[in-house]
Amino acid sequence: MLNIFKSNTYQIRNYASIVSSLTNKNFLAGKKNKVGRGPSTTGGRTAGRGSKGRKARGKVKNMFEGGQTKAHMLFPKVGKSMEYLKYINKPMINLEVKTLINFIQDGKLQQFINSGKKTLTVVDMHKLGLINMRFDQGSHLQYCHGVRLIQTKPYNQTPEQFKFLEFDVKEVLPEDFTIEVTKATLESIEEIENVHNLKIKTCYYTPEYLKGQILPHNYLRTLSGYIPQNTMPTNLNDYLYYTNPLNRGYLSEGHFKNEEDKKWVENFELKKQQILKSHESGNEVVDFGSTLEDQLSILKGEVDEAGNRILK
Repeated sequence: MLNIFKSNTYQIRNYASIVSSLTNKNFLAGKKNKVGRGPSTTGGRTAGRGSKGRKARGKVKNMFEGGQTKAHMLFPKVGKSMEYLKYINKPMINLEVKTLINFIQDGKLQQFINSGKKTLTVVDMHKLGLINMRFDQGSHLQYCHGVRLIQTKPYNQTPEQFKFLEFDVKEVLPEDFTIEVTKATLESIEEIENVHNLKIKTCYYTPEYLKGQILPHNYLRTLSGYIPQNTMPTNLNDYLYYTNPLNRGYLSEGHFKNEEDKKWVENFELKKQQILKSHESGNEVVDFGSTLEDQLSILKGEVDEAGNRILK
């Protein structure tokens, strides 16, 4: 009969765990030999690749470092930024003056002229078929900045089928007809003004603006539905190029597109003079609106955003 009043007994093990102290025996696991490191390591042999098969033959790829982290991934990039490289390598479509004159001579611009327009822009050139800015075909022209007008090749270097006859462009085009391109060489400006008696103007375009004008449906499908607008040049080299009258820049004297561009250049030059004077005197120029006091005065309605006092 089972005695239910008998106390339970438990067996206690009197030894600790030896799992953490297990080691390999010398005769079971010997020293691992390095192979594939020259004549001192058994002459190379198979170097861990095995004896036969596709993986045992052939060569490794260039810059292969045995599987460790590659050097070009280990260290950061040093040097010019990608934005600077995009500016230096601005992709533009080179358009010869000869091609433009042939396009006018063939009468392909007649419908455009009949509509009453007197300015041929880069976007109009694309729509008329004179150029093709392929924003939707590959990434090589995703950052296209427009058209660069270049000089026509010398007449003796031009093939016979591409030589055009001499004709007066003014008989086809109206007065004050202007051609707007992104950039133009000095030789092409001289040729189109002196030989063909046409006006030319260089204007700054951003790739986003051109893509929005050519493919607006790509932006209208988005949540905001905002088509990018053109901006002023932010790079110093661009500013110097488009304010130079020799380049027929739209920010130079006598070539302004509107009064807003003229005021923008005047404010820019005024701010530049203030900065130069501050550097000479050793003081720091602080733009209006950057301090908390200026922002409070704007909110109160005492002054406007330019710092001019509002008379009540």
